[in-house]
Amino acid sequence: MGASRFANAALPLAITVLLSACVNTPTSNNVSTSHIDNKSLPPISLFAARPSDALQHECDQFAQSSVLNHCQYAPVDWAHYLNSFQRANKFQQVYPRDSNIEYQLEIAAAGFYQETVEDIGKAALAGATLMLLPIDMQSQIHVEMNLYWRNQKLVSQRYELPHNNTVSLFHSPEQGNTQFADSVVSRFLNDAQQHQWFGPQFLAAKLQSSNYQDDFTLGEQIDQFAASYKYIYRNPLLGATMRYNHQQFVADYVDVFVYPIREISWHNSQQVLNKEIANVQAEIERYISEHTEQPTLAFNAEQTQFISLDLDTQPTPIQGAYFDGVISEAGKEDIFSSTYLFIVKDKFVKFRASFPASFLRGFVEQALAQISIPNESKFMATLRQQEHDKRLSVDQKKAP
Repeated sequence: MGASRFANAALPLAITVLLSACVNTPTSNNVSTSHIDNKSLPPISLFAARPSDALQHECDQFAQSSVLNHCQYAPVDWAHYLNSFQRANKFQQVYPRDSNIEYQLEIAAAGFYQETVEDIGKAALAGATLMLLPIDMQSQIHVEMNLYWRNQKLVSQRYELPHNNTVSLFHSPEQGNTQFADSVVSRFLNDAQQHQWFGPQFLAAKLQSSNYQDDFTLGEQIDQFAASYKYIYRNPLLGATMRYNHQQFVADYVDVFVYPIREISWHNSQQVLNKEIANVQAEIERYISEHTEQPTLAFNAEQTQFISLDLDTQPTPIQGAYFDGVISEAGKEDIFSSTYLFIVKDKFVKFRASFPASFLRGFVEQALAQISIPNESKFMATLRQQEHDKRLSVDQKKAP
């Protein structure tokens, strides 16, 4: 009987020793992302996806090779990756399953688990202790990440990482999943930063769109203005811009924009220019309404004037248009916003200034005489051909 009492007293102590010996806190496999500025990456939307055919084949082969081998699709719930991206705070926004976002990331995974005799013994012991004794489950998860821009695949990346999960009454079953998702996301962010997956030049190379970094050039000084900076938009349809500041009057500046014409043809130059001038004016009005709370603020544009510039550096006269605009508010001085717009190659070249168009003319002529811009890109040529074929198909269907 004394021995029985001793055994009963020793059992809790033994369990305590076992608990302290066997509990393994999952170790973090994260890599640092502190060198990536918060909110520095564009909005992105995440989607769950099925594994590729290759990964499915690996999964099937592994599971069929032994009764102790198990393979599972999506072993970590997709929401863990979403939460991890949101916690990382490197993207401006992270959306779940939003097809309207330009950048989209598909995530697929398969978990490979090989059961051992030790694992079976641990499971039996855990059952005997009513799950007081933790079970450390270890597996290997292969994650596929496919990055898209407007449905065009840019990157296919694969990560193979260990997954550790401790199961017991005293452990959250999601702790290991959270740590695994953080490990995968930290690696994706580092790779994205290292290879500039979200940079305009990477996108241009993948899409075969215009290289504005090298092929859009303009002098450092034009008239009395000096170049301040050059900015290339991620979206190739927006092109690039350069700003020039007046060397004496700090409030005066000129922005030079170069971007592709979103038409299949621009032979009717006045029609194309008129349409884009309307877009420019609508853009100014939209900006005013979105960035001011003054209901009395108004934008007024004078009638558009069409011009043709015959420059020695250009083989044919450059067709363009311009207008003077005024942003006015009762009781305050008017703010000028003038715009010149020209067709060069398959691009619009737009000049926007903070002063009247009559004072901008000299800058415009000097700039057009020396500007270098990209030729039509394969990306734009393909888009225009697709639109041409689409219109032709519609016309054929309408024909009797």
